[in-house]
Amino acid sequence: FDVILGNDLCVYPSYYEPWGYTPLEAVAFKVPCITTDLAGFGLWAHSECGGKSTIDNGVEVIHRTDYNYNEVADDIKQTVIKYANATKAKQTRMRNNARSLSEKALWTHFIEYYYNAYDFALRKAEARKEK
Repeated sequence: FDVILGNDLCVYPSYYEPWGYTPLEAVAFKVPCITTDLAGFGLWAHSECGGKSTIDNGVEVIHRTDYNYNEVADDIKQTVIKYANATKAKQTRMRNNARSLSEKALWTHFIEYYYNAYDFALRKAEARKEK
């Protein structure tokens, strides 16, 4: 956590990450981050921000494929420049937006999905047992 707190901006250009707790931890500490749409967290951030999450929302989600390495690197560079050139007030808004986004991922919002998945698994196991 000390490393995250020492950053102004975090970069996690995931090639594959089922969820991505590290970017979530960053935004929970008001540190904006850059991630990709190959991370579950990036996809979630996109959906929470109306289909396009930018650094202004606290999380820049970059489109990544097997074939666009240079484009991803350029997008990361441009986002870092945008953040670095932002006024202190704008950076503060980005940091506050990052924190607000992280609060949407609290267990109080997600736990219902785990209960539903657990219930589904138990029903399937019970059905197999009865066969």
